[in-house]
Amino acid sequence: MALFYGLAVVLTLIAIAGPALTLLRRRDPAQSDDRVADAVSIHKLRLAELENECRFGTITEAEAETARHELERSLLDEVGNEKAAASSAGAQPVGRRDWAHLGAIAILIPAIAVPVYLYLGMPSLIPVLGVLEAEGSADGAAHGSSAASLDGLVAALARRLEQNPRDQEGLSLLGKSYLALERFAEAAATYEKLLALTGDRADVLLAYADALAMANQGKIAGRPEELVQRALKLEPESVTGLWLAGLAAFELGRYEDALGYWTTLQPKLEAGSPDVAEIERLIAEANAALGKPVAATAAAAVAEGGATLTVSVELTPEMAAQTKPDQVVFIFARAVNGPPMPLAVAQRRVADLPVEVRLDDSMAMTPEARLSGFPEVDVGARVSISGDAVARSGDFEAESVRAQTTAKEPVRLRIASKRP
Repeated sequence: MALFYGLAVVLTLIAIAGPALTLLRRRDPAQSDDRVADAVSIHKLRLAELENECRFGTITEAEAETARHELERSLLDEVGNEKAAASSAGAQPVGRRDWAHLGAIAILIPAIAVPVYLYLGMPSLIPVLGVLEAEGSADGAAHGSSAASLDGLVAALARRLEQNPRDQEGLSLLGKSYLALERFAEAAATYEKLLALTGDRADVLLAYADALAMANQGKIAGRPEELVQRALKLEPESVTGLWLAGLAAFELGRYEDALGYWTTLQPKLEAGSPDVAEIERLIAEANAALGKPVAATAAAAVAEGGATLTVSVELTPEMAAQTKPDQVVFIFARAVNGPPMPLAVAQRRVADLPVEVRLDDSMAMTPEARLSGFPEVDVGARVSISGDAVARSGDFEAESVRAQTTAKEPVRLRIASKRP
């Protein structure tokens, strides 16, 4: 980072130096005379040294005579050049107007350059590049060209933030980077630190909630929902906040609340965007859960192009003896070669087993990650001892089954093993 700022200062001075030298090279006659006098004085000193060298036999008389001629020629050239320069400059002193011009240049160049860089450049990456500069030799030797990759930048930024943990801009950038890399647990931890510094701020609350939900296999109920509600108190019209609040309510079986959030959100979406069709599917699903008639457009949105999987889940007698009726059962589908987050999740209780559920596009965590976007998925089921969506030791689970998203027959799962 010091290198960046140092280069910025040097380049600014270079930009100012050009016009400054042009202005200041206009010579004052008095200054020119002073320089001539200085040259004569130096010439006399050098002659005196020459005489001493000749007196003490350091050089011969012939050598001394040659040196005297060279000194005289040098003095004549220097004085002549100085007079010519003063004459060509018009012998005009540097006036107030020249100094005013110089001052204006010195102010305008940084005043224009800095805002342009802040608008067009990426100042938030300066700290990252600074760390790469400091650690570049080691990283370059270990990773070669990969040091400039996103992973390298993120690692460098994380190291920098260990030294400056109160850098809010750096924490925000790190959280977004972790989300982009699908490192959701690290993103959540980063946003937790940022929230402690910023206090309740809607964008930070929602980013934290999103990261927590993704880290918990898409489960929004609980801490993520609490964060979403805090964000909605600050920004009641937030599109992201309304979307996530609806998903949390739906997950908890509060279908009327989910409808309230999503119908408020619906007119705020840009016409023709994929989000419009997605919110219609979600509204249709909530209406169906309430036994309400589904609007024609919403029903069509669910029927056209949407993938649906029927999943049948049962628990073996041996596992049933080790579980409790109120423990949570997660039934989910993940892409075979895709994001680690579930494409669809259903939640039931052990008491509901055996059960048959439907997984479809309306259960997507994001519009970009839906069942219909993948030709095949891995379908699984798990009894969570802690109630947490993250798989842990001691949970009971079924062996996952790979299925085509166009399959018509139910996918059958049997929870028959315990995680070590």
